[in-house]
This record gives sequence, structure tokens and C-alpha cells, in this order.
Amino acid sequence: MDNKIIDFYDYAINFGMSIDVIKKLQESGIKYFTETQNAALEAGLCKGESLCVSAPTSSGKTTIAEIAAIEAALKGNKTLYLVTHRALAEEKYNVFKSKYNESEKWFSVSISTGDHSEGDWEDGILVATYEKYLSLLSSGNTKYAVEGKVIIADEIQILSDDTRGADIEILCSIIKEKKPDQLIALSATIPNIREIADWLNCKCVKISNRDVKLKEEIWHNNSCFSKYYGDDESTQDQSITYPTDTLKAVHHFLSKEMYPILVFTMTKPRAAELANDFSKSQQQHPNSLILSEQFDLFSEPTFLSSQLKNNIERKVAFHSANLSFSERIFIEQSLRDGSIHVIFATPTLAAGVNFPVRTVIFDSFNRTWINQWLPKYEYRNMSGRAGRLGFHDEGNSVLITKNQVEFIQAKKLLDNAIEPLSSVLFDKSIRKIILNLIASKICLNFETLIEFFSNTFWYFSTLEKNPLQLEQLNLAIRDSIEWLIDKELIANNNSELFATRLGVAIASSGLLPSTGVFLFTVILENVDRFERDDYVLPLLHIICSSDEFSEKVGQRFLPYARRNQPENIAWQAVSNCNPFVSPNTGEFVDRIINAAYGLFLWQKGTAERELRQHLPSISYGEYQTLSANVAWILEGIASILSIPDTNVHTNLVAKIKILSESILYGVPFEILDILKACKANNVPGFGRHRAMILVSNNLSDMNMLLEQDHKFIFELMGNQQRADSLIEAISNYFPNKLSTWKQRHLKRVSDKYKQLLSDSYDKTGDDYEIPIEEILSLLDWKVTKLDDGKRQGVPDFNIEFNNMSILLECKTKIKRQVPLETIDAFAVLTKGVDFEATHCVTLGKPDFNSHSKEKAIASKKITLLAHYYFIEAIVQFLEQKQTTETIFNWLLTPGLASKDTLNS
Repeated sequence: MDNKIIDFYDYAINFGMSIDVIKKLQESGIKYFTETQNAALEAGLCKGESLCVSAPTSSGKTTIAEIAAIEAALKGNKTLYLVTHRALAEEKYNVFKSKYNESEKWFSVSISTGDHSEGDWEDGILVATYEKYLSLLSSGNTKYAVEGKVIIADEIQILSDDTRGADIEILCSIIKEKKPDQLIALSATIPNIREIADWLNCKCVKISNRDVKLKEEIWHNNSCFSKYYGDDESTQDQSITYPTDTLKAVHHFLSKEMYPILVFTMTKPRAAELANDFSKSQQQHPNSLILSEQFDLFSEPTFLSSQLKNNIERKVAFHSANLSFSERIFIEQSLRDGSIHVIFATPTLAAGVNFPVRTVIFDSFNRTWINQWLPKYEYRNMSGRAGRLGFHDEGNSVLITKNQVEFIQAKKLLDNAIEPLSSVLFDKSIRKIILNLIASKICLNFETLIEFFSNTFWYFSTLEKNPLQLEQLNLAIRDSIEWLIDKELIANNNSELFATRLGVAIASSGLLPSTGVFLFTVILENVDRFERDDYVLPLLHIICSSDEFSEKVGQRFLPYARRNQPENIAWQAVSNCNPFVSPNTGEFVDRIINAAYGLFLWQKGTAERELRQHLPSISYGEYQTLSANVAWILEGIASILSIPDTNVHTNLVAKIKILSESILYGVPFEILDILKACKANNVPGFGRHRAMILVSNNLSDMNMLLEQDHKFIFELMGNQQRADSLIEAISNYFPNKLSTWKQRHLKRVSDKYKQLLSDSYDKTGDDYEIPIEEILSLLDWKVTKLDDGKRQGVPDFNIEFNNMSILLECKTKIKRQVPLETIDAFAVLTKGVDFEATHCVTLGKPDFNSHSKEKAIASKKITLLAHYYFIEAIVQFLEQKQTTETIFNWLLTPGLASKDTLNS
């Protein structure tokens, strides 16, 4: 059609769209379909057709994805929404949950990323990052099989990403081979989109025009060279003197009210510097003083927060990885709602999440430290942020050049020719890919591996362009198989390949095979060290020196070091900690030493000022990113060590899991429950800094905190709303957790057992023992009630099985659902002193406090069992996934009983 924006009411039903979906779009404020959306509908978006949609930024691709997802979910299809970044996953998850689950309960919404999993995806929509879903497939769980599902693959152009492209191409190849009910692949403008569509067996929807015009300009020598996106020729304007200074350019657009203005800088310090300099020329805005107060409420004090607050009062901000997560989230939301007029940012702001920006200015487009110009595909993505659909009629993008060399390069960026998307499948080792394919049983031998790779985009594009390159395929696959067999990750049985338990565990973890093998081997060689308290720094050191952070083959990055040298204090600490491997191990020793020591301080709750004093090259934001990566690796290690073949005690696994959480949140274990409760309930401005204020005031226990005078809590938190939210979060955390588990368990059992399990969740005190005794009777155990009211100071039950016995004590909280104290957790040891039993177990509801858990991990006499894990075991027994023997042996294992230890 000729018009670029088309009224959708006359077309939507004819295109197969549900009336409920049309109404929901109307409620969202959508009045028209864009050219891209209309083309997708005509191609069969709502009729089950698989589509590959390529269009410029701000053409409505997000709405296309949402329509496909909710149409499928409403029809009962399990729908997978794949995204490139965790921040995008969180955004999509929250949008779907608020729109379709919280109020109207249209369908369930789940999420799975490297650091956040919620929901069981029995139906509805699962939002996941590409890499996380690939690891879920590798676990072999049929729930995640591709067949029969509707799949949205967002930002498919990431196939060509040097670091992540190979994994994503493999996942897309699996999706292609398994033929889902519908695949909707979305991409930015790329010249060979038809080739991608043919490879994925999709219809191609290609739109080259933007619905919001983008005027692209180069300001050089006081002149302006401009063209509209898609045009071939530019025009020169010398009618006014165009500034070649970034801040003067910002003033120019601000005076014309062409804001919000996004200024891209190539370095983090430059973004903060320009924001500070520009703020000096701006007056405080009355409305922004309110925004500044909100910033105080929703963020924590950091090294950069005072400058950021000063900037915000003038409707100015900066955004980079140096900021904390909470600071970044606040700035992003302020940009969305129009509270910020000018923002100076590094290119990371252009990754994924959309913002209503009117003007984009490039302060620079040269990465001088690596002698690299900004790639054209990055420029397209960044400049495309200017002019948002529904907000602006036109967007402006300006490249400011300082010399003739930059002017020539700028003209290349404006040129319409774009590099075609190419495969990076064989740019790095394919061992991880081969292991994933064998672990997930997608490929069972050499021949099926060859057949699978013949379905990849690499093969599809190479076959036509350079068939001689195909000869490297056989060699690369054979080399990978030999390495994986040598490391005992896969085995060969009558020409059939299968993954060992170790291989399945490493594949499911998402770690590189070389990382998994290295960490697994070193930990087993030093397992005795984990009986002591000095294992943390050596463990962090081997993680940072693993291939996971290698520039050659790695998936993640370590912060740079000053002068390419480790800080002396960090070097001394690692050298003197009796490390598991030499301090000189690794590709970049300076970064490894600094990162390991920095994380060691971070997980102890060390204040930011002290962190900066010891390791000035690592910013607060970088600590948060690094801690998330290392916590993810620790989770992977824990899952690998959980396999039966290792004979590793579950207490070692528990220690690593606890360390993972301490690393992720940057606090010691004792305050974790409170911090997690605050995160779950979005307590404003409560993070590691304020958590450590509680620790320093001996308020790391929920019971003590709730009994504390509220006025004192207010003084510590510095804000009444924050103090009230903190108390509310702690009061509701475990009741909400129990409610979630209860609903999950009742959903999985027949009506025969619903009331019994419901009573076990609802009853407290002595009444709690009644449903527990009945539940125990379901198992083939001899159960004796010891505390029958006649004898005082004895455990509640004695359980006998296979000539072994367990003393079981039941403990609950009556007044409020907060963790049990240590005295209650370990009372069974005192009560059972006169009994000859194999082991002691405390069954607690809702859970146990941190001190109890730490003490239990170090003990060989007791197991602490949270109520919901016990009921999980019973439900699995009723589902015939567990036996009476496996559950009994689970209870006999000292330390902390959990779902993970049950299933291992």
C-alpha cells in the first residue's frame, strides 16, 4: 500500500487476529498498523505462517512479536520468546506479566535467564535469553523441546556477533530442524535477509522504509551534509555555522526543543565528563528536584551518584557500565517518561531496550584504544534510536567530525550499502556446540553431526559461495569429538556417541567444556581445602583464570587493569592465599588477579570507597556485571559437582551455592535473606550498601529486625517509605514464597492429596505434626510418634527404613512466617541424645535463618529440611519420580536438603 501507516481495524480480523488481541492493542494506545506490521499480517502472522521480518528501527517489530506471542498463548500453544540480553528479557517478562497475567490471567508468564528463573512454563509464554534456552535444551528436559511450540526469535542479526553468534546459530539450527508450529524471526535491516529467511524456511517480510523519517547529518568544518535514511545523495548546507563541538551541538538542538537528546561517547569517563560539563550551563528545574528526590529514594549512594543527582536536577544524565544497576534502571525510566532531556551514554544503551529519543549525536565514532572505527551495523542501530514511532514525526542523527579522516569515515557510515550477515560458527572452537548436540540427543553419531551442520547457516551460505571450505567441517567435528572423549565428556558405544553424566552437567551449565573440565578437575584435586575457611579467594582466582574470560575463546570479559599491571595489594593477597594454581596462570594475569581479589572483597560486603581505594580500575557497575557472571559460573560448578559420579559431599555443593549468592548480591551470607526479600518486593534503594548498614548494627536476622523500633529503622534507612517497604518486604517474603510453592504443588497432585498437602502448608505448632504424620505414612517407612504428649523433650518422630533410623523434629513459626532461629533448628540434637538413631533431621517451616544453614553445612550430625522441599519430594514420589529409598537417603545426607540434592 502507498500510505505508510494503515488503519488496522478494517484489516485485523481478516488477517486472523483475535478480537481479544485487537482490544488489547487498542487499550495499549495502538491505533494503526505500520507498514511493517501490515506486511507481516498479510504474510500470515496470525494464521500460523513462519516469518522472517527485516525492518529498520522504530518500524513496529516489537508489536509484531507481541501479537504472535499472545495469539499463540491464547490458543493454548506454549510460546517461547527469545531475546538477546537479560535486561530485555526482564522488560518483556514484566510487560507480558502486567498486561496478561496479573490482572486478567490470560495465560502464565515465565522467565529464564542466567540469573533469574521464575515460573514452570506449563503453558503460556517463556521469555528467555538465547544462551539460557540452549543450555535448557542440553539438559534433556522434554518440557523445553522445540516441537509444537511457537517461537519468537528477536534481533536475529546477532548471528554474526563474534562472541555469541555461534551458540545462537546452533539454537536457530535446532529450531529449524525440529520444525516448531510457527517461527517469527525479527531482524534489523540486513541485505541478505532473504537468504536468512530461506535458511529458516520462513516467508520473508522485508521493509526498507522507516515509518518515522530519520535525517542523517555530518557536521564538518561548520557545514552540514545531510540526507534522509534510504536516500542516496546528501546535500550541503552552509547557511548557518554548524558547531563541531559536541556540547554546542547539544545546545543547538535543545534550543529547537528537539529533545530528548542522546549523545553517544566511546568511553565511560567521557560520558560522565560531558554530562558534568553540560550540566554547568543548565538551570535547576523545579520538577527535576522532585526527580532528584526520587533518585535518592530508588538508588544507593555510590561514587558517581552525587554527580548523577546534580545532573538530574538539570534534566541531564549519563549512562554507562560504571553505574550501578539501580542507577541505570532509574535513568532509563526517566528517559522513557521524558524527565531527562539530555543523556550522554556509551553504546551499551543502544543494545536492545527502546527509548523515545528525538536526536542522536555522536561525540566520536572511533575506538582509538583498539584503533577501530565504529562498525556500520552498530552505527545503524545507534542512529536508529532517533525518532520513535508514536512520539516523533522525524528523528535526527548527527556525526560530528574533527578532521578530514573522520569526515571520510562518516560518509562511509551514511552510505546505504550494508555488509551482509555472515556466520561466525567456525571462528572459535566448536567443542561446546558438539557437546550440546550430543547431550541433548539431537545428534547420536558422526553422521548425524554432519547432517545437523548441513542445516546451519554457515553450511547454507558456504555451499553456494565457497564449497571448498566445507572440507574443514569433517576435520573440526572429528577433532572436537576426540577432545570430548579424551576429557570423558562423551563416550563411544558401537559407533553411537552419548554424553557422560559429567558431559551432560557441563552442557547444561552453559560453561565452555574447557572451563567445566578445568574447574571440575582443580576443585577435586583440592577438595580438602573446602573443609577450611580459606577456599574462597583461590576458587575465585581459578574462575577468573578459566577460558570463560579468555579473549580468544571466552564468553565473558574481565575489567581492564591500570598500566596492564595487577594492583600490589591484589597480587599479594592472591599469592599468599595458597592458590589452587600459580598466580601467573591465565591469559591476562593483571585482570585476573584484580578481578579475583575485587570479588573476594565484594562478597564480604566491603564498602565501595574501600573497593575503589584498593582497585581503582574497577567501577561499581563493573563489579555488578562481573559478580553476575561469576555467580553464574559458580552455579554451573555446583550443578557439575552434584552428579553422583563425583562422590563430592553435598555440603561442598551447598558452600558453592551460598558463595554464588554472596557474590551475586555482594554481601555476606548472614544478610542474604533480607536482601533477597527486598529485591523480590522492590524495596526502593535497598541494595548491598544499606544491607551492610543493617549488618553493622547487628540486624541481619529477620526476627531481630521486625522486633526493632521502627523509628530506629527509619534512621538507618534515611527514608520513611524505604523503611516501611523494608518491614513489609520481610513480613511478606516467606508467606509469599510458601504460597507460590503451595500452588505449584497442589497443581501437580490429584484431588485425593490436595487437602492433605494444603493442611501441611497451613497448619502451625502442634497441629502441623498431624498432616506431616499422615504424609510420612504414604511412604514405606516405619513411623513412630515419639512426642505423644506424655513424654517431654523428645523428638516428634522416629523413622525406620533399611535398618537405619532418623529422628525428625517439626518446627514452625506461629506468630509470623520468618526463618527459624538456630536454637530451634538444632533442638533435635539435644532432644535425641538418649536415642540410638542414625541421623537427625529438622523439618522447618517456612525456612531456617542464615546462621543455622551455615552451621548445618559444617555439621555431619543433622540435616535441615525446609517444608517446601519436603513436600516437593513427596510430590515427586506421587509422580513416581522418587522412591521411598531415595527420599530416605536424601534425608540421611547431612547439611542442607534441597531440590537439587534430591534430584542428584
